[in-house]
Amino acid sequence: MSETETEALLEMARELRHAFVRRDDALRPYRERYDRAEDDLRMGPEKRAEIARAYLRASCAVDHVYDDHVNSAFEQYRKSMQAKPRTANRKAAHAPSTATEGDSPSGGRRPRSSAPFR
Repeated sequence: MSETETEALLEMARELRHAFVRRDDALRPYRERYDRAEDDLRMGPEKRAEIARAYLRASCAVDHVYDDHVNSAFEQYRKSMQAKPRTANRKAAHAPSTATEGDSPSGGRRPRSSAPFR
């Protein structure tokens, strides 16, 4: 794995973990209240439904923000990885080639094997 790929992967993992922690922190009070309501047999079904509704609304809202963070992290990773091949392609374009365009099906590049063809 190249240094660029390693750095991009680690940054994406940090961003995803940060998004997950923020999601969990924002949702925790609603989830705890919902869990307590489910365990409390004295609470009527209307009150439990109200708490469940609040939990579901919060969950949907937080998930949209989480999805945005996840998509942003993947987009940043993709951009980081695309930046690397462009640099490599520029170097390859300026490197002298010993094969011509029609010499091989790979578009002028030599086969990787150093064994002669028989």
